[in-house]
Amino acid sequence: MDIHLPLCPTPLSAAARCLLLLSVALPVGAGEIYKWRDADGRIHYQDTPPPEGAAAKPVNLPDTPSRKWANVDIQIEPPTIRRYEVRGFTLNQLSEFVAKNSPLLDEQGKAWGGRCRWDITWKFRYDQSPQRCAIASFSLRLANVIYMPGWVNRSAAPKEVQTTWDRYERALRRHEDGHRDNGVAATYEMANRVRAIIPQADCDSLNREIALVGARVTEEYRARDKKFDADTDHGRTQGVKF
Repeated sequence: MDIHLPLCPTPLSAAARCLLLLSVALPVGAGEIYKWRDADGRIHYQDTPPPEGAAAKPVNLPDTPSRKWANVDIQIEPPTIRRYEVRGFTLNQLSEFVAKNSPLLDEQGKAWGGRCRWDITWKFRYDQSPQRCAIASFSLRLANVIYMPGWVNRSAAPKEVQTTWDRYERALRRHEDGHRDNGVAATYEMANRVRAIIPQADCDSLNREIALVGARVTEEYRARDKKFDADTDHGRTQGVKF
Protein backbone atom coordinates (compact mmCIF):
# COMPACT_ATOMS: atom_id res chain seq x y z
CA MET A 1 0.00 0.00 0.00
CA ASP A 2 1.34 3.40 -0.95
CA ILE A 3 1.25 6.09 1.70
CA HIS A 4 1.69 9.83 1.31
CA LEU A 5 -0.49 12.90 0.97
CA PRO A 6 -1.60 14.35 -2.35
CA LEU A 7 -2.32 18.03 -1.91
CA CYS A 8 -0.40 20.97 -0.57
CA PRO A 9 -1.86 24.43 -0.75
CA THR A 10 -3.47 26.49 1.95
CA PRO A 11 -5.30 29.41 0.24
CA LEU A 12 -3.63 32.77 0.17
CA SER A 13 -5.09 35.04 2.82
CA ALA A 14 -7.01 38.12 1.77
CA ALA A 15 -8.06 41.05 3.94
CA ALA A 16 -7.65 39.17 7.21
CA ARG A 17 -3.94 38.61 6.55
CA CYS A 18 -3.20 41.81 4.75
CA LEU A 19 -1.92 44.59 7.01
CA LEU A 20 -2.43 47.82 5.14
CA LEU A 21 -0.30 50.75 6.27
CA LEU A 22 -0.70 54.30 4.99
CA SER A 23 2.49 56.28 4.42
CA VAL A 24 4.06 58.94 2.28
CA ALA A 25 5.47 57.87 -1.05
CA LEU A 26 8.72 55.93 -0.98
CA PRO A 27 11.32 56.33 -3.71
CA VAL A 28 11.26 53.81 -6.52
CA GLY A 29 14.49 52.87 -8.21
CA ALA A 30 16.12 50.15 -10.21
CA GLY A 31 19.26 48.75 -8.58
CA GLU A 32 20.23 45.19 -7.87
CA ILE A 33 18.21 42.59 -6.01
CA TYR A 34 19.91 41.16 -2.93
CA LYS A 35 19.35 37.73 -1.44
CA TRP A 36 20.19 37.24 2.23
CA ARG A 37 19.25 35.09 5.23
CA ASP A 38 18.35 36.58 8.61
CA ALA A 39 19.17 35.20 12.07
CA ASP A 40 15.94 33.17 12.12
CA GLY A 41 16.72 31.44 8.83
CA ARG A 42 14.28 33.41 6.67
CA ILE A 43 15.47 34.16 3.13
CA HIS A 44 14.89 37.73 1.92
CA TYR A 45 14.90 39.23 -1.58
CA GLN A 46 14.97 43.02 -1.73
CA ASP A 47 16.37 45.91 -3.72
CA THR A 48 18.32 47.46 -0.83
CA PRO A 49 21.42 46.04 0.88
CA PRO A 50 20.71 43.90 3.96
CA PRO A 51 21.49 44.98 7.54
CA GLU A 52 25.13 45.36 8.43
CA GLY A 53 26.83 42.02 8.96
CA ALA A 54 24.41 39.97 6.83
CA ALA A 55 26.02 38.22 3.87
CA ALA A 56 24.22 38.89 0.60
CA LYS A 57 24.65 38.45 -3.12
CA PRO A 58 22.91 40.06 -6.13
CA VAL A 59 20.45 37.73 -7.88
CA ASN A 60 17.94 37.71 -10.72
CA LEU A 61 14.46 36.76 -9.54
CA PRO A 62 12.82 33.84 -11.39
CA ASP A 63 11.05 34.72 -14.62
CA THR A 64 11.63 38.45 -14.11
CA PRO A 65 15.01 39.27 -15.68
CA SER A 66 13.98 42.73 -16.83
CA ARG A 67 11.64 43.83 -14.04
CA LYS A 68 12.55 46.53 -11.52
CA TRP A 69 11.82 45.16 -8.06
CA ALA A 70 12.00 48.40 -6.13
CA ASN A 71 10.60 48.54 -2.59
CA VAL A 72 9.79 44.82 -2.51
CA ASP A 73 10.82 42.37 0.22
CA ILE A 74 10.15 38.67 -0.38
CA GLN A 75 10.72 36.38 2.59
CA ILE A 76 10.87 32.60 2.07
CA GLU A 77 10.66 30.78 5.39
CA PRO A 78 12.58 27.51 5.78
CA PRO A 79 10.14 24.60 6.05
CA THR A 80 8.90 23.62 9.49
CA ILE A 81 8.90 19.81 9.80
CA ARG A 82 6.25 18.23 12.00
CA ARG A 83 6.08 14.49 12.62
CA TYR A 84 3.35 12.16 13.82
CA GLU A 85 4.06 8.76 15.40
CA VAL A 86 4.16 5.58 13.34
CA ARG A 87 4.66 2.11 14.84
CA GLY A 88 5.36 -1.28 13.30
CA PHE A 89 8.00 -3.91 12.61
CA THR A 90 7.14 -4.87 9.02
CA LEU A 91 6.26 -2.86 5.93
CA ASN A 92 2.68 -4.14 6.08
CA GLN A 93 2.36 -3.06 9.71
CA LEU A 94 3.75 0.39 8.94
CA SER A 95 1.46 0.83 5.97
CA GLU A 96 -1.60 -0.31 7.91
CA PHE A 97 -0.71 1.93 10.84
CA VAL A 98 -0.61 5.01 8.62
CA ALA A 99 -3.85 4.04 6.88
CA LYS A 100 -5.66 3.73 10.22
CA ASN A 101 -3.95 6.33 12.39
CA SER A 102 -2.47 9.11 10.25
CA PRO A 103 -3.92 12.50 11.22
CA LEU A 104 -3.47 13.67 7.61
CA LEU A 105 -6.86 13.14 5.99
CA ASP A 106 -8.16 14.35 2.64
CA GLU A 107 -11.69 15.56 1.95
CA GLN A 108 -12.88 11.97 1.52
CA GLY A 109 -11.40 10.94 4.86
CA LYS A 110 -8.53 8.98 3.34
CA ALA A 111 -5.30 8.95 5.36
CA TRP A 112 -1.98 9.82 3.76
CA GLY A 113 1.62 9.74 4.89
CA GLY A 114 2.77 13.32 4.28
CA ARG A 115 1.48 16.81 3.64
CA CYS A 116 2.77 20.24 2.74
CA ARG A 117 0.89 23.37 3.76
CA TRP A 118 2.03 26.78 2.58
CA ASP A 119 0.64 30.22 3.23
CA ILE A 120 1.49 33.67 1.89
CA THR A 121 0.98 36.78 3.99
CA TRP A 122 1.71 40.35 2.98
CA LYS A 123 2.08 43.94 4.12
CA PHE A 124 1.72 47.09 2.05
CA ARG A 125 2.55 50.77 2.38
CA TYR A 126 0.45 53.19 0.38
CA ASP A 127 1.10 56.45 -1.40
CA GLN A 128 -2.21 58.22 -0.84
CA SER A 129 -3.63 61.54 -2.01
CA PRO A 130 -7.24 62.82 -2.15
CA GLN A 131 -7.72 61.53 -5.71
CA ARG A 132 -5.32 58.59 -5.84
CA CYS A 133 -4.08 55.55 -3.92
CA ALA A 134 -1.05 53.54 -5.07
CA ILE A 135 1.26 50.91 -3.61
CA ALA A 136 4.49 52.51 -2.43
CA SER A 137 6.14 49.33 -1.13
CA PHE A 138 5.19 45.83 -0.02
CA SER A 139 6.54 42.64 1.50
CA LEU A 140 5.48 39.03 0.98
CA ARG A 141 6.22 36.16 3.36
CA LEU A 142 5.91 32.45 2.58
CA ALA A 143 5.41 30.19 5.60
CA ASN A 144 5.30 26.44 5.03
CA VAL A 145 4.90 23.28 7.11
CA ILE A 146 5.72 19.75 5.96
CA TYR A 147 4.12 16.90 7.88
CA MET A 148 6.02 13.61 7.86
CA PRO A 149 5.77 10.23 9.60
CA GLY A 150 8.05 9.53 12.55
CA TRP A 151 8.80 5.83 13.02
CA VAL A 152 9.21 5.53 16.79
CA ASN A 153 10.25 1.85 17.14
CA ARG A 154 12.52 1.78 14.12
CA SER A 155 15.54 0.36 15.98
CA ALA A 156 13.65 -2.88 16.77
CA ALA A 157 12.73 -3.58 13.13
CA PRO A 158 14.78 -5.69 10.69
CA LYS A 159 17.51 -3.86 8.79
CA GLU A 160 15.90 -4.46 5.39
CA VAL A 161 12.65 -2.88 6.62
CA GLN A 162 14.58 0.16 7.85
CA THR A 163 16.31 0.49 4.47
CA THR A 164 13.04 0.34 2.54
CA TRP A 165 11.41 2.83 4.89
CA ASP A 166 14.29 5.27 4.54
CA ARG A 167 13.98 5.14 0.76
CA TYR A 168 10.24 5.72 1.02
CA GLU A 169 10.65 8.64 3.43
CA ARG A 170 13.23 10.36 1.21
CA ALA A 171 10.89 10.06 -1.77
CA LEU A 172 7.98 11.37 0.28
CA ARG A 173 9.97 14.40 1.38
CA ARG A 174 11.06 15.05 -2.21
CA HIS A 175 7.42 14.97 -3.28
CA GLU A 176 6.28 17.35 -0.55
CA ASP A 177 9.18 19.66 -1.38
CA GLY A 178 7.73 19.81 -4.88
CA HIS A 179 4.50 21.18 -3.42
CA ARG A 180 6.53 23.68 -1.41
CA ASP A 181 8.20 24.80 -4.65
CA ASN A 182 4.75 25.69 -5.93
CA GLY A 183 4.30 27.89 -2.88
CA VAL A 184 7.58 29.64 -3.65
CA ALA A 185 6.50 30.16 -7.26
CA ALA A 186 3.14 31.49 -6.08
CA THR A 187 4.92 34.06 -3.92
CA TYR A 188 6.89 35.41 -6.88
CA GLU A 189 3.77 35.38 -9.04
CA MET A 190 1.92 37.34 -6.38
CA ALA A 191 4.73 39.90 -6.35
CA ASN A 192 4.68 40.21 -10.14
CA ARG A 193 0.94 40.80 -10.27
CA VAL A 194 0.86 43.21 -7.36
CA ARG A 195 3.50 45.33 -9.08
CA ALA A 196 1.25 45.50 -12.13
CA ILE A 197 -1.71 46.96 -10.20
CA ILE A 198 -2.26 50.53 -11.33
CA PRO A 199 -3.16 53.32 -8.87
CA GLN A 200 -6.84 53.45 -7.92
CA ALA A 201 -9.16 56.30 -7.04
CA ASP A 202 -9.11 55.32 -3.36
CA CYS A 203 -7.46 52.76 -1.09
CA ASP A 204 -10.61 50.66 -0.67
CA SER A 205 -10.57 50.05 -4.42
CA LEU A 206 -6.88 49.22 -4.27
CA ASN A 207 -7.50 46.76 -1.42
CA ARG A 208 -10.10 44.98 -3.56
CA GLU A 209 -7.63 44.69 -6.43
CA ILE A 210 -5.01 43.19 -4.12
CA ALA A 211 -7.52 40.70 -2.70
CA LEU A 212 -8.52 39.71 -6.24
CA VAL A 213 -4.89 39.06 -7.14
CA GLY A 214 -4.55 36.85 -4.07
CA ALA A 215 -7.66 34.86 -4.96
CA ARG A 216 -6.52 34.31 -8.54
CA VAL A 217 -3.04 33.22 -7.54
CA THR A 218 -4.56 30.84 -4.99
CA GLU A 219 -6.79 29.22 -7.60
CA GLU A 220 -4.02 28.87 -10.16
CA TYR A 221 -1.49 27.35 -7.79
CA ARG A 222 -4.03 25.02 -6.22
CA ALA A 223 -4.56 23.72 -9.75
CA ARG A 224 -0.79 23.44 -10.22
CA ASP A 225 -0.52 21.32 -7.08
CA LYS A 226 -3.29 19.04 -8.32
CA LYS A 227 -1.54 18.67 -11.66
CA PHE A 228 1.73 17.87 -9.88
CA ASP A 229 -0.01 15.05 -8.03
CA ALA A 230 -1.60 13.80 -11.23
CA ASP A 231 1.70 13.90 -13.13
CA THR A 232 3.55 12.01 -10.36
CA ASP A 233 0.64 9.71 -9.44
CA HIS A 234 0.72 11.35 -6.02
CA GLY A 235 4.44 10.78 -5.76
CA ARG A 236 4.53 7.13 -6.82
CA THR A 237 6.64 7.92 -9.88
CA GLN A 238 9.07 9.60 -7.47
CA GLY A 239 9.37 6.48 -5.33
CA VAL A 240 6.64 7.08 -2.75
CA LYS A 241 5.83 3.38 -2.43
CA PHE A 242 7.11 0.23 -0.78
